[in-house]
Amino acid sequence: MARSICFTPAQDELLAAGWPYMVAFADRHKDDKRAEKAAFTAARRGSKYDGVWPREVLYRYLRGKVALRFDRDVLQRDVPPRKYTQAVAIAGAPSKTEAKAWLQEGIGAFADQSEERVSEFVYAIEAIIGTDEALDAIATGFEATTTKPDRRGYLIYKPMFKRSVAKTIAFLFHRASKGAAARYKPR
Repeated sequence: MARSICFTPAQDELLAAGWPYMVAFADRHKDDKRAEKAAFTAARRGSKYDGVWPREVLYRYLRGKVALRFDRDVLQRDVPPRKYTQAVAIAGAPSKTEAKAWLQEGIGAFADQSEERVSEFVYAIEAIIGTDEALDAIATGFEATTTKPDRRGYLIYKPMFKRSVAKTIAFLFHRASKGAAARYKPR
């Protein structure tokens, strides 16, 4: 029998998959009953979930972050903007297509954000759509991003967000299927 380095075999499996560089779901969590408020608190103050999110809270948190294009400063007001409240009012899981688009399009569009928040976003999308699809979204998002100058001649791109996404790729490759790893490493 193999020796465990964690307390349980389940924890050994999580560690082998790259824990804590991933997001897991906590089913039947008490915060799911007040998901809108919990999502707002997590977006405003930072997550207290340490990678294990109540499902409904995570879904609403992601919708809110995308609606605001990761602009956290907007949430420092006492009353959040209408587009945020409308986004977090939507219950249930996003479709895989919707979640994949958030990651793919966000690479070139979202505001700079802390590395921790960006990696949490990537791993959350991975938990929804799967590792192979997350790698596809990242590759497509990076390939579609341009660095065209604006009307004043300044380059338009979000280097900090992109850099933080790039730092998640090694862990995604660790969990990806062999076919996906072979397909996306050259890209």
